[in-house]
Amino acid sequence: MAIVKMSKFNLIAFDSQRAKILKGLQKFKEVSFIDINEDDNEEETLNRVFDNEELTKIEERLYSVDYSIKLLKRYQVIKKDIKLMMKGNDNYTFEELAKKAAVYDWKEICQKLKKLGSNLDEVRSKISKKYGELESVSLWKRLDVNPEELKNLKTVDTYLGTVPFKLKNDFISKISELDKTYYEELRVTKDDVYYLVISDKSEAEKEKLAETFRDTSFAVTDIKLDAVPEDQMNVLKKEIQELKDEKHALKDEIKSYNEELSSLEAVYEYLKNKKLRITETEKMAKTENTCILRGWIPTGRKEEFEKTVKEITHGNYYTEFEEADLEDEKVPIKLKNGKIVSAFENLTEMYALPKYNEIDPTPLFTPFYIVFFGMMGADVGYGLILLLGTLFTLKFVNLNKKMKLMV
Repeated sequence: MAIVKMSKFNLIAFDSQRAKILKGLQKFKEVSFIDINEDDNEEETLNRVFDNEELTKIEERLYSVDYSIKLLKRYQVIKKDIKLMMKGNDNYTFEELAKKAAVYDWKEICQKLKKLGSNLDEVRSKISKKYGELESVSLWKRLDVNPEELKNLKTVDTYLGTVPFKLKNDFISKISELDKTYYEELRVTKDDVYYLVISDKSEAEKEKLAETFRDTSFAVTDIKLDAVPEDQMNVLKKEIQELKDEKHALKDEIKSYNEELSSLEAVYEYLKNKKLRITETEKMAKTENTCILRGWIPTGRKEEFEKTVKEITHGNYYTEFEEADLEDEKVPIKLKNGKIVSAFENLTEMYALPKYNEIDPTPLFTPFYIVFFGMMGADVGYGLILLLGTLFTLKFVNLNKKMKLMV
């Protein structure tokens, strides 16, 4: 019950076997690579390993699959079935993930979902735009004529515009003094009052009206509308409803791909693992014919590590091990505790992992958490129900390793 002892390894093998070695060590799981290129003591004859083209390709595929997964989850129909809940998520090995990605036509699925998502965004944008138009037209709802027809009147001038609400009374007082001018209040809002003004074309009346407009801050509005406002509102409402129907149809089509979610998640995990291998490759160095890897493994698994490398390289490798220095702050920390104490390791990780030369505090605070929890749930009946529920969950529900530790 302590911090796992770690050893540093140096591995040299033929560069032609680099991909197989990385794949094998990824299955080994407990390897933490060291970036050789950051070591100032390395020979300048060593070359860095880059595969930017492949990395870019993988990142593009990851983005495509991730977009599809998020789109499906947004409209996912969750089936409330106790059997499905107990089944949990599908678990795959590395080989199963690779096979799944190879036989499953995920590219076509992602392409279709991307198109559906794009169409849905476009429809949403159109609906938003239509609502904006509707709000703009609704300000002139009480106008019962086509604004374009008002512009064509020959004997009078017409104006549509607004006056600040605080100047409303001044405007009414001044415009009421004009004998050959008619006004109609169309709408009142918090900030403005909307008016239709019809006035005689005579120069004298124009001058008086212009003065009234100036004194009351009347702002003439040029409405780009060739229809009666209320009629246009009905047209817009109809178009909005049609767009909403189209949006619902697109959502239903997206939901029809609900069964593809678990397969896409498996492909996403496969691509993440593939990306990880490429990024870890950049921590390596190579000469003309060999590749050099450096990293950390648990000391207790040195023989297993060497056996794995030997099988991959058919014995064509060289490796050496060095026990970690207690004062080395770069040593990765791994905790090892019994079944009961290991359930509380997440709490240690949540605060801060100890340094390599320090003590694992998990066994020390575990009894206190157990006692405090017992004090909070001291009722026998409640405790029995909780115990039975926990045992049932651990026995029959498919949980991953981390979730089991939390139960």
